[in-house]
Amino acid sequence: MKPEAIEFRPARPPLRKLWPLVVLSPLFLMLAPRILMHPTPWDVAGLIGVALLIAGGIWLWFRQRFPGDPTLRVDAEGMSYVRSGRVRALKWTEIEAIQADFTLDRMLFVPKSGMKPIAMRLDMVSADGRHWAMLIENYWRSPKPGANCD
Repeated sequence: MKPEAIEFRPARPPLRKLWPLVVLSPLFLMLAPRILMHPTPWDVAGLIGVALLIAGGIWLWFRQRFPGDPTLRVDAEGMSYVRSGRVRALKWTEIEAIQADFTLDRMLFVPKSGMKPIAMRLDMVSADGRHWAMLIENYWRSPKPGANCD
């Protein structure tokens, strides 16, 4: 059976990573009335800064994307990774190894040609919620046994 063509995007960040919003939002709600009753330029500037941080965090959460709008497209022939308008593509036969770097939350696709590897996020998911890391073996087989992920 031929693998289907799928598009993957970064997963929405877990709620535990949004702790700054949980801390900043109540602080903003407590301080805003006091500052707006007796405004001084520096207090208002700080309040605007906190409001922008909260709005940015909420926007990133609902946008479900990260800077550069990364997208991974895979099909039976190969993969292409689009980020910030740049496209890097490899055929499955051109990939020597796939290395997972859990420290930096990224995955490297190392080409046989020795060119610079394609680096992408580890937590890519499709629109229906399937994780890319769980589907790699449906598309790519390691040329060496046991070398799928270093």
